[in-house]
Amino acid sequence: NPSLLLSAGLDKKVTLWDISSSKPVHTFEVGSEVTAVAFVPDSENYFVSGSFDGITRLWDISKAAIISTAKISDNITSMRFSPDGEKLLVGSFKGKCFIYSLDNSG
Repeated sequence: NPSLLLSAGLDKKVTLWDISSSKPVHTFEVGSEVTAVAFVPDSENYFVSGSFDGITRLWDISKAAIISTAKISDNITSMRFSPDGEKLLVGSFKGKCFIYSLDNSG
């Protein structure tokens, strides 16, 4: 949905915004300082967040819940989906990259 935006920060929250109204739709409590967020491509209901605690979280927006996690032994500094949306690249503070495959079967 092009009218939605994610923001995140050191307040340990991810906020979903409606750009057209400039108002927050929902705030997700993460539990650690959030350093990266991204919508899952071709999906209006899922996003990922990465944090200083090294945990990548996959969120279901409609349920406001974490549905999957993956942990690395370093602070997460960046995230980017592959163009086809099937892989997620996670960057760490120490300069390592981790690649995760997403199961798009539903």
